[in-house]
Amino acid sequence: MGTALAARDGHLDWPVAGGCLAGVLLIQIGTNLANDGFDFERGADGEDRVGPKRAAQQGWLSSQQVLAAQPR
Repeated sequence: MGTALAARDGHLDWPVAGGCLAGVLLIQIGTNLANDGFDFERGADGEDRVGPKRAAQQGWLSSQQVLAAQPR
């Protein structure tokens, strides 16, 4: 929203907008990885789970590997 308002007012700064986008993407990726790892450890992601495949649930990675992959 801030980027759209800045663009409307003619003050758009592309490096700042790009940095914000990168930060938002890293936060989303980290949240998804944490959710995958912790849900698997608690047994919440069983065979009957509906939705996209999860790395720990499918056995592609261990829950420790998934949690270690989070951006810090």
